[in-house]
Amino acid sequence: MPFFIGSLVPIVISQFTQGTINKKGAEWSATNSKFTAHLKDVLTGKQSIRVYHAEKVMNSQLIKFATKLEDALRKMNLTIGVVNSFAYTVAMVTAMTIPFGVGVYRIIGGALTIASFIAVMQLSNSVTNPLMSIVTANNERQTVTEIQTKVLAAKEEFVNEEGAFTDGEPVKFDSLRLADVSIKMNDHPLFEHLDLNVQAGDKILIMAPSGFGKSTLLHILEEDLKPSSGTYYYNDQPSSAYSTGTLRQQFAWIDQTPFAFDSTVKFNMTLGLEFGNDKIKAALTDAGLSQFATDEGLNYKVGENGHNLSGGELQRLEIARARLFNRPILLADEATSSLDEKTAKQIHELFMNDDQTLIEVAHHVPEDEFRDYTQVIRLDEATAWSLA
Repeated sequence: MPFFIGSLVPIVISQFTQGTINKKGAEWSATNSKFTAHLKDVLTGKQSIRVYHAEKVMNSQLIKFATKLEDALRKMNLTIGVVNSFAYTVAMVTAMTIPFGVGVYRIIGGALTIASFIAVMQLSNSVTNPLMSIVTANNERQTVTEIQTKVLAAKEEFVNEEGAFTDGEPVKFDSLRLADVSIKMNDHPLFEHLDLNVQAGDKILIMAPSGFGKSTLLHILEEDLKPSSGTYYYNDQPSSAYSTGTLRQQFAWIDQTPFAFDSTVKFNMTLGLEFGNDKIKAALTDAGLSQFATDEGLNYKVGENGHNLSGGELQRLEIARARLFNRPILLADEATSSLDEKTAKQIHELFMNDDQTLIEVAHHVPEDEFRDYTQVIRLDEATAWSLA
């Protein structure tokens, strides 16, 4: 009986310590959720991160979240280890040492035979060892091996990307040119033998229905894709003469499917880089987001995937970010598709009145706005004409 009672002590200890283990497990789980959400934002917002050279900041934040995750895991495992060691020690005392002493005492007194004592010892081991395994398994928690693999993979992707961390003064933009450029996706030609000439200050409109490669063309200019054939020239030099990072410093990007990080308006504007609040507020006001151009507004949480903002506000947030970074060339992919007619016209005038070079793609633009562009290119008709 003492052997059996002693074998149950670890289970009792486990019940008393379960609250502490659960607390540490909950802390690790919460930290894990925050890390996973941030990692998701980084991977989903990769385009914006790359365009605006926020890799260093995002990589630093990712490491910070990963460090917190590892620290929470270490504390949880330490708690589990202490509880398991304590339970094992108590089990050895209550289920082995004390009953063993009682058994020896009874053998000396003639109340118990040696054979019976050995049988009880074996029976006790067959109960105690499985119970300890159950207690240990009950206290263990899942490790983060898979998450650490994702962290290292994401970090490696940012660090190894050619030119990703290029610093220094941006190259002054004079012109870019695509010469006889074609591109195929899955052996399907999107466009062929395209020539495009852009001078500093030009306003270029590229039109075509869906599936004709408008967005793909912007990705080529931003060096996210390579043409299947033809040559890309920047300042009359082949683009290969520049690092990818150097070229990307020339472009701001407005995506047709805006994405927002699960953070504040200010962070979504700056991507963690240093800008004065006055400049941030001015860019928000220019983009029609004056409601956020306050100290309180800058700290407004946009929510996961920007669910606290409307579709139009998300698109204007991308426009405001492009204004803030003020790159020489603005690539606008259906930049006003989620805006009402009045706001879209205001944004159009904002683009046209700026010295920034504009390359805009769209399904449809009112014909009365054609005159505002230097060139209008119809990819589906393989035609281009100058309106300068």
